[in-house]
Amino acid sequence: MKQIDDYLASPEVQALAQATQDSYGYALAQLDAFCQRRGIQDFTGIQKYMPAMANFLVSTKLSGKSIQQYLTAIKIFLKRIGHPVEYSYRISNHEIKKNKLKHMQRWLNENDIAKCLAYEFPNETKKNRLTYRIIVRLLIETGARVRELANMKAENIDLEDMVAWIHDSKTVPRPVFFSPTTKDMLEKMLDKYEPQENVFPDVSKIKAVITDMLKVLGLKNGKDGRGPHTFRHWFCTKLFYAGVRLEDIATVAGDTPETITNCYLHPSACMLRERISKGFGWKEF
Repeated sequence: MKQIDDYLASPEVQALAQATQDSYGYALAQLDAFCQRRGIQDFTGIQKYMPAMANFLVSTKLSGKSIQQYLTAIKIFLKRIGHPVEYSYRISNHEIKKNKLKHMQRWLNENDIAKCLAYEFPNETKKNRLTYRIIVRLLIETGARVRELANMKAENIDLEDMVAWIHDSKTVPRPVFFSPTTKDMLEKMLDKYEPQENVFPDVSKIKAVITDMLKVLGLKNGKDGRGPHTFRHWFCTKLFYAGVRLEDIATVAGDTPETITNCYLHPSACMLRERISKGFGWKEF
């Protein structure tokens, strides 16, 4: 339908991350297919068709979680064009448990992070080894998104104060901070770049570098969801369980406290054990 095409081409959608645009496109393509099958010419009265729309998505063999995401995108679109709907799709208890187990296995723990920090990219050139190790460290220490690193320029990095300024962000510009070890590594790299020059590879290259590293280290298995963004989850979780205020984590991560709480906190067993041990006063930890 033309309304779908116009919406996907609108500035508000085009301003979103490419992955989000793709997700909206997939969801609305299913809506279009459903409407064609039902002979629906416009979206007046679409509310009564929402259960049938959900069943249509079920017939495509999508997971319950994907169906929820597609319906969310569809509802956003319908509200935008003046036909808001109310409908919620419930995931089965079996799938909820399955998803919970999958997510528990997705997040990195202290040993995994140590392996990533120690990895030296032995098959790369000397220049690439240094660059890739810095990328790993910045993902872990700053919680930066991949695009934010890819668009970082030499002039955005202040070695003296160990701060990098993120100007090109999905959410808000902000300062992020790195360790003395990362500072030493950056000093060896930055003198080769002009102030206005990007110092890291593009998004696709960073994703490939991190994915390959995780596979080599045995930390990635098929489509388990692990990648550069997984380090952002570690960053938020690590700081929260170290006692940093939620509001401060949100500021440095460039997100809201609600998003940090709802999406980014996945404590390791070690983090929880330390909290519980402290609560009980167990001295052995």
